[in-house]
Amino acid sequence: MGKRLRIGQFARLAHVTIRTVRHYEDEGLLRPCCVRNGSRYRYYDAAQLLTFHRIAALPRVGISIPDIRRLLHGSDDGIEVLQAHRERLRSAIDEQTMQLRQLDAMLSGVDQAADFPATCARVRAIPPMIALSRRATVPELSEAVSEMFEGAEADAGSGTMHRWIERAGAVASAPRREIYHRFGADERGYRLPDYRLTSNPADYVTELQMPFAPATR
Repeated sequence: MGKRLRIGQFARLAHVTIRTVRHYEDEGLLRPCCVRNGSRYRYYDAAQLLTFHRIAALPRVGISIPDIRRLLHGSDDGIEVLQAHRERLRSAIDEQTMQLRQLDAMLSGVDQAADFPATCARVRAIPPMIALSRRATVPELSEAVSEMFEGAEADAGSGTMHRWIERAGAVASAPRREIYHRFGADERGYRLPDYRLTSNPADYVTELQMPFAPATR
């Protein structure tokens, strides 16, 4: 065992305050190797400096005191604790990056209008939902396309899709949606991914969806 250090000496070697050392003790992270019964003086081993610095590095990267305690006591796999915290940091960074981009878009509107923009895009997550879908193929762009859409929309409103949802004990839970998976409407100024585009109308892929949810009893 190395030379024992009083708490003040230990704090000076660790370049922290005595209060910090006591805080680590109160949290159960680093206990003195010896406490004198009469004086209640706390003593530490010089070797505990390495442990102290290892512990002190964890809050600097956002590791919480409970997680540090779990790491020290070995109740969990340390790698799993660190990996879970990394995922939380990654998610927070992604969210803040998105917020920064939205703020930049707002500032761009302010620059153009010399005022806070009258309208701002609202971004929200759409929860997963079950949808009944129908697909159809037409040989060419003609009246058949209009007939397909009109028939499909009528079908979704009162035809087989609606009846299927009713038989499933469900109800329509959101407006109908048209999803254009493949089409030939590439726009000037930007390029859609090649797998979305086709010059052959026979290769168009359009999906009509009707979200539904269980009916309330």
